[in-house]
Amino acid sequence: MASGLSRQHAGTLRAQATGFVGRTADLARVGVLLEGARLVTLTGTGGVGKTRLAMRAAAEAAGRYPDGVRLVELSPLRDPGLLADTVASRLGLPGDERWATGYLLGLQCTAHLMLGEFGPSGVAGQLGLTMEYELGDIAGIAYLLGINAFLAAGQHRYQRAAWLFGASAPLWERAGRWYTGSPVLVALHQVAERLARSGLGEDGYWNAHAHGSATPLDRVIKLALANADKMPDAAVELKRIPPLEFN
Repeated sequence: MASGLSRQHAGTLRAQATGFVGRTADLARVGVLLEGARLVTLTGTGGVGKTRLAMRAAAEAAGRYPDGVRLVELSPLRDPGLLADTVASRLGLPGDERWATGYLLGLQCTAHLMLGEFGPSGVAGQLGLTMEYELGDIAGIAYLLGINAFLAAGQHRYQRAAWLFGASAPLWERAGRWYTGSPVLVALHQVAERLARSGLGEDGYWNAHAHGSATPLDRVIKLALANADKMPDAAVELKRIPPLEFN
């Protein structure tokens, strides 16, 4: 259900070609659940009518939501990285709002870093990264990896910084944007990169950067959240860490 969205985006549901017969008790139960929960999941074997029941319940509940209700089809989706954009586009959210919370957490991380408050900075940076990964927002993940690299460079953890920058590079390329065009964040990236390159030397920096770029995303997230100082080579890590799964 959509609530709090701009009224210019009217909610819509797919038109039903046939009538809805029976299942009055199920429909009433779903209606009660929707009154007290933000998320209601209908489960059952294929073909029992979960989608029809959900659509009917949503239609009957539409009057409670000023901005209407929407259907977001996820079954055709094959790339988890497109999940956030797919949902947001169906809700009519502008692009810059799709990762606003993660963006704010990144700014909070940076603000604490500037004050030398490394503990709170690390909490905000890792919370933001975890949230963006769960959303499957590629641009948000790249942004938070970069923010965590800023923090690592500020703590003189240069191998970690270089590795995180490397891990974010293919994600930025895939997202088609870099730090949302913010001159301040681009400048912070340049400063952190310069510190890491000075601390590691050119060969050391680009070696760690290459390892980060070559590591699959699920392993990138696990290693980034582990908060390790020495990041392992990608080839070694592939053998040791089982893949994470999107839930």
